[in-house]
Amino acid sequence: MTTIPASLRRFVIQRASDRCEYCGISQLGQVATFHVDHVIPTVAGGETTEANLALACVSCATSQKVLVAHEL
Repeated sequence: MTTIPASLRRFVIQRASDRCEYCGISQLGQVATFHVDHVIPTVAGGETTEANLALACVSCATSQKVLVAHEL
C-alpha cells in the first residue's frame, strides 16, 4: 500500500470541496469516512500525484477497486 503524504491528502480534499469526485455526494453528514484513492492504482502503474488522486466515498472507492481488479 502506498502512503500518500498528508499535504497531498489535504490538497485533494480541498480540491474536491469535501465531495466524492466520482458521484459528487457530500462528505458532510456521512457516517463513513471518505478516502483519498488512486484513480489508476499503483499496481497498474499509477503514480501518487495530484492528477491521479481522487476523494472517494466508500461506495465509489469500492466500485473503483472492483472495476480495476477486473481490468488487471
